[in-house]
Amino acid sequence: MIAERAATLRALAEGVANTNGRGYLLEVAHELEHGYVPLGKPRPSDALVDAIPLPLLFQLLASRLIPERGAVHESVVFRFPSDDGAQQFVVTVRQGIAEVVEGEPLPGTPEPFATLVTDPATYRRIALKLLGPGEALAEGRLEVEGDGLRLATFLDRFDRRL
Repeated sequence: MIAERAATLRALAEGVANTNGRGYLLEVAHELEHGYVPLGKPRPSDALVDAIPLPLLFQLLASRLIPERGAVHESVVFRFPSDDGAQQFVVTVRQGIAEVVEGEPLPGTPEPFATLVTDPATYRRIALKLLGPGEALAEGRLEVEGDGLRLATFLDRFDRRL
């Protein structure tokens, strides 16, 4: 029965001039005979991930605030210590708008309730969901100074899917 359906779909595909329609019929015939195999999720190379500038990741974060979760006025610091000195970003949510500042916070910014401390490579992997924050904490690659539970709630205000 399955072989007959697949053969019928292939025969039908021969008479279809539209490449999308023909491809669809051939794909369904193949799936009937061999089963459906979902495509794997591509994983970027480490070199590509490490080449992403931190400011770009934070610009993306600012644009992904979920407005209905942003009716607060609070801020968090992301600090990246290095031999050249610490680089930091202050992320503030003010009544539905996310503001990202590299360096020192702007005047009027509420006192940060938490500071996330990690290296840029670890943060890039967390931001791209290649590494979980819990795993990074357990491995000692991530530290949270301040209220960790409140930080989790703060980060949940953002849609971090890419």
